[in-house]
Amino acid sequence: MTVRRARIIGCGSALPARVVTNAELASKVDTSDEWIVQRTGISVRHIAGPDEKTSDLALAAARKAGSSARASPSASSVRSAAARAAALQPG
Repeated sequence: MTVRRARIIGCGSALPARVVTNAELASKVDTSDEWIVQRTGISVRHIAGPDEKTSDLALAAARKAGSSARASPSASSVRSAAARAAALQPG
């Protein structure tokens, strides 16, 4: 029997462009930066816009992972990661 092994050779991430701060939230609802940070530890969050899809972020992250692994951008793993993300996207 052949044992197949996998290893992680690269890592990448991507975030939506829009950053929402606690100050922005506090201007819309009755809260404060201190209250949010004390209870959640969160000071900023990234929110995807209507033109940012999960698959776009996945592809950007996969490209960074391929780069950190020194793999070619056309490597099957990059295409596979983006295709999986697109398949999970609703609508």
